[in-house]
Amino acid sequence: MSLPHILLGLLERPQSGYDLRRAFEGGAAHYWSAELSQIYPALKKLEAAGHVTATEVVSQKGPSRKVYERTDSGRNELVAWIRTGPAESASRLAYVGQIEFAHVVGDLAVTTRLIDTLEVSFQSLHDLLVDVEAELREQTRTPRVLHELIAVQLGVATLRARLDWCEDARELLKRAS
Repeated sequence: MSLPHILLGLLERPQSGYDLRRAFEGGAAHYWSAELSQIYPALKKLEAAGHVTATEVVSQKGPSRKVYERTDSGRNELVAWIRTGPAESASRLAYVGQIEFAHVVGDLAVTTRLIDTLEVSFQSLHDLLVDVEAELREQTRTPRVLHELIAVQLGVATLRARLDWCEDARELLKRAS
């Protein structure tokens, strides 16, 4: 998966870089993460390739901002990427490494705190996606809504599995103490 393709997908309507960052904090958070320091260079490359256009828009809240819009070329690039098949890659879950190597600390309480912290994060995102899923179920089933619902359901199921893992891990730690 590549950030430029995710951005092209998110640009179904014109948005600023900040708007796109907020998308990564919302529903897209379960499958991709990006900071503004990554988003803006990717948007510049997409603009240079002709996949997006940028327009300066006067803001009522502060300085003007650039609003990006996907072009026909960008839509074609997105379609070509989707048609290549699943873009599977190894996930980078640094917290898994922290847990695997936590024995170095020599204190199971540290591992328990790691799991507790992860559980709060997983629960928060799970709750957000459950709300998004409910909203999508209420909407007219356009192709966009259908596909967004399918993606959100995967996020809900994945996060539910991670929450179950937290519970199982905590039980193993209790037995080990």
